[in-house]
Amino acid sequence: MPSFNIVKKSKPSESFRVASVMGKFDLNSNKIEETFVGNIELPKKWQVGLIVGASGTGKTTIAKELFPKSYITNFKYKAESILDDMPKDKSIDEIVKTFNAVGFSSPPSWLKSYSVLNNGQKMRVDLANALLNKKCFGLRIASKIAYNEGWLAEHCLILRIISPTGEIKHILGAFPSSCGKTNLAMIDPNEELKKLGWKFETIGDDIAWIYPKNGSLYAFNPENGFFGVSNGTNEKTNNNAIKMLEKDCIFTNCAVYFNDDNKLDVWWEGKTKEPPNKFLNWKEEENILPASHPNARYTCPITNCPILSKDYEKMVKIDAIMFGGRRSDTIPLISKAENIHKGIFYGASLSSEQTSANSEAVIGNIRFDPMAMKPFIGYNINDYFKHWIDVIEKLENPPDFYLVNWFRKENNKFLWKGFNENSLILKWIFKNSNYRNHKSSFGFHPPKEKLNLTTEEWNKLFYTDNEKKKIHKNNIKEFFNELKNVPDKLYDVINTI
Repeated sequence: MPSFNIVKKSKPSESFRVASVMGKFDLNSNKIEETFVGNIELPKKWQVGLIVGASGTGKTTIAKELFPKSYITNFKYKAESILDDMPKDKSIDEIVKTFNAVGFSSPPSWLKSYSVLNNGQKMRVDLANALLNKKCFGLRIASKIAYNEGWLAEHCLILRIISPTGEIKHILGAFPSSCGKTNLAMIDPNEELKKLGWKFETIGDDIAWIYPKNGSLYAFNPENGFFGVSNGTNEKTNNNAIKMLEKDCIFTNCAVYFNDDNKLDVWWEGKTKEPPNKFLNWKEEENILPASHPNARYTCPITNCPILSKDYEKMVKIDAIMFGGRRSDTIPLISKAENIHKGIFYGASLSSEQTSANSEAVIGNIRFDPMAMKPFIGYNINDYFKHWIDVIEKLENPPDFYLVNWFRKENNKFLWKGFNENSLILKWIFKNSNYRNHKSSFGFHPPKEKLNLTTEEWNKLFYTDNEKKKIHKNNIKEFFNELKNVPDKLYDVINTI
């Protein structure tokens, strides 16, 4: 029976949060010392720790209670069992075991033998991490399990497109954080398409588990909620997100104020043109900007989304895969790959100007983020590329691949209207048309008429001069060389740019 005697000593941080908490609980301001003593008897009873995946999909997961309740104080939770979600044909060995603790700076010594980071074993020790099921299991560990089992776990939105005739198609969209993924997942048609009867429905905005089936790709969303960046979210950029944040939400690092109904409310940069007359910012300072942290966040249940598909828990056939980053130049607005290897190359060479969503980012620097999965790949990246090739090559009906860039600029102003106007690009993808007379080294492009553009506007959004292509090509080559063993089928695509 494992025993432990852990003494945790630390000097409090000087951050405003720590100072606030210590003041409220009358804690010693010079040091914090906590002692944990006892024996660990691993109970046979299984408690629900986290759920990933819809009931009946065979991909739900639960966690084992590690500490008996006698060691836990001042903690209340509902003990209703949902073990009936466990598939009858699965053994207990297939469960992904997890340990999550807020308070330790590192795993206790008796746990270290169980602590694995991204090596794909079905055990995860995670400390002070609120995203245990979402990112650590839903992507990192799932990506390795997917590699072993022949499927893909990806950082993707899933969107349903419904034509005026009722025809339905689905797309996956992989975008690094703060590149418009959630906005696209909850898009409304622009006025032109709305009048024609085009509709969009949300299935997921962040994670997709993707399976080859009957010669095609199928995917479902394993999440039960949304977790997004607050800043910049407003009625214009994402009206459906604003609607879903009206109830049952948790906000972090936002400003607070009393609204016109004298109820406590939240505000962040970009929510409205002007901040409230009186507010407390994320540092609890009165009327001082910025009101919110650059990485302020929200989370809410998936059922809050007003355009959520009624069968959002079901697996759907994927017709197209879209990759997109934030680039102020070089990358055209929309390109369609001539073949699957060019399409996978779109993802493998995906690059974006860094944003505040990456806490270690140097804002504006170009960062390669393959498939928007660089922080989440749970095994060797070259094996990951090869796995993509293996999965797609075996399909009789592979999806089409697209590369998009909403963020081209001229004189520091965006050239593309974006937001709901992106529905025009989704319509072009839906129609699946090849315009041979609108082709560049990046791929096929829609003609100006399909996007309501003038010739001058089209050229600014799609044309890339040879010098910028050369820089882009060399940057990709340098990145691939750093990875050393990128599959030839992807490396050779560089020469087509």
